[in-house]
Amino acid sequence: MTPIQSLTADAGVETISHKRSRTEQPEDEGAQVKRKKIPTKKENKNLESSKKSSSRQSKRAFLEDVPLDVVLDIFSYLDSYELFSISRLSRGLRDILMDQSVESVWRTARKNWDWEPPPIPEGMSESCYADLLFGNHCQMCGQSGGCELTFWFFRVRCCRDCAYKTFPFFNSLKQKQPLAYRDKDVLPREIIQTKRGSDKTLPRRQIGHQALTNQLKEEFIALKTKEERASWIESKRQKRAAVEAVGHFYQDKGGGFTA
Repeated sequence: MTPIQSLTADAGVETISHKRSRTEQPEDEGAQVKRKKIPTKKENKNLESSKKSSSRQSKRAFLEDVPLDVVLDIFSYLDSYELFSISRLSRGLRDILMDQSVESVWRTARKNWDWEPPPIPEGMSESCYADLLFGNHCQMCGQSGGCELTFWFFRVRCCRDCAYKTFPFFNSLKQKQPLAYRDKDVLPREIIQTKRGSDKTLPRRQIGHQALTNQLKEEFIALKTKEERASWIESKRQKRAAVEAVGHFYQDKGGGFTA
């Protein structure tokens, strides 16, 4: 210890070393202070989308972990639109809700509407009914959004391209049917209206359903007596009228609505 260090130690004064520590880094006088980056609109949008996706995943996981009887009891308080929206959350929920064993849940949901819908066409399931009403995807090619063609007689919703490619001209099918009911309003028929503002390559067209038309023909031929055939024709006319009434009701309502 040097004499100076001895004196300062006795006086209780700490000595200050002017030597720079090896670990001490020199201050960069030219260094600029980093500013906090302000997120862009796109980054904010992606962040919000990520939060919503995370929220949906947590809700979906909750529903899938709850016992089935409890889930179905919760669903009984929903309307058809809400139930249909839940069925689109995941494959697991869709498999549950599209099963025939939970048909009563859909029936209860339809009764929870604020307005009274027309009766469901005979032979159509409740889940299929809700899908045709509230869905917006093509059931043929899978295109999502902007799919405005709902064919109640065919029980399918599809885009215009698929409709033109899939369904034949109605008159071509009609000419191959028995004369007894050819003009009796028995055959299923839909009309593709010309879309406003579209080109003229997709005109208004009457279309038929090959499989359904063949099925009607087989049923009619299997009948032996005139009375049976007359009764069959009247029954099919009434069913067709009921389906047509449903289609007209929702067409007048404008579509794209919720329950």
